[in-house]
Amino acid sequence: MERVSSFQKLHSIPKDPHHTLNVDDWADEGYNSTSPSPDEKSKSFDNDKRKWDREIPIMRSAESIRMSYTPITYLLTILAIVFHFTSLYSRSTNYTFPAVYEIYCIVFHTTHVFAHSLVHLRFERICVIYGSWLVWVGWVLGVMSFSERLPLDLAHPTIGFFGLLILERRNAWGIIMWEFVSRLDEFDSVPGRRARTKSWLLPRTLLSFSETGGFRVASYRIWCLLGCGSVWSLIYVPLAWSDGFSLFYLLHPWKILRVFILNVLAGVAMICFWSFWTFQYRGVVWRRELRKGVAVWYSEGLVRAGDVV
Repeated sequence: MERVSSFQKLHSIPKDPHHTLNVDDWADEGYNSTSPSPDEKSKSFDNDKRKWDREIPIMRSAESIRMSYTPITYLLTILAIVFHFTSLYSRSTNYTFPAVYEIYCIVFHTTHVFAHSLVHLRFERICVIYGSWLVWVGWVLGVMSFSERLPLDLAHPTIGFFGLLILERRNAWGIIMWEFVSRLDEFDSVPGRRARTKSWLLPRTLLSFSETGGFRVASYRIWCLLGCGSVWSLIYVPLAWSDGFSLFYLLHPWKILRVFILNVLAGVAMICFWSFWTFQYRGVVWRRELRKGVAVWYSEGLVRAGDVV
């Protein structure tokens, strides 16, 4: 069969003014005018994906997450407070920082118990999201970095009770942590809710980063990895200076760098702890905020839903 090129087709078109051009006359060999366009293929793929997403089953789980405090929670908190008071009144040194740290821990434990009992959700969230980090990072710095060391022996097992407390509250406080970070990420990702940061407040690179989302999450991670240590350092330096240490000794570059290194290591350890218990969460719906609802998580290839009580 003789092949006819598009150029020959163009010159073979009749010169009748009433002749109607056919699109097939312009088509090269192998082109199927009835095949779907790229946009149609993309729409078909999206429709199939949405159909597949709707067909993912959610299994009802018999497991439940308890948000209310258990007797073990109250026992661990009371023991922690008692031992902090014991450490406060049985100090072997006259340094000021250990006493300030013990007082802070007493305030932390007292506040989160009363906030939960009195259903003061704002203070409860603050204790979990910010207060627990200060307890952990302050202890690490007080034991490993600051000259005014915190006691580390069996007679002062305060950090042990704190570790048992967050382990016992890992699911309840894990939901609070996960929900807080997820809301920060969601707030940044919605165009209508992005931070209206003035261009003169941030450099162009940071401004573009804040506009693309993730700015609040990154800010919180900076607080976890560097901010806690900075807060304790700003408290420690004036106290140690008043106790007789020279500012040249306290502000030595290596000591400042050591604080930041230990803060990063302690922060990474805490992030890994919470991530281990919360990476499977996919959502939570509250019937009563922080008290009763339904949590959704991903486990063993299945999406499961359980009660939050």
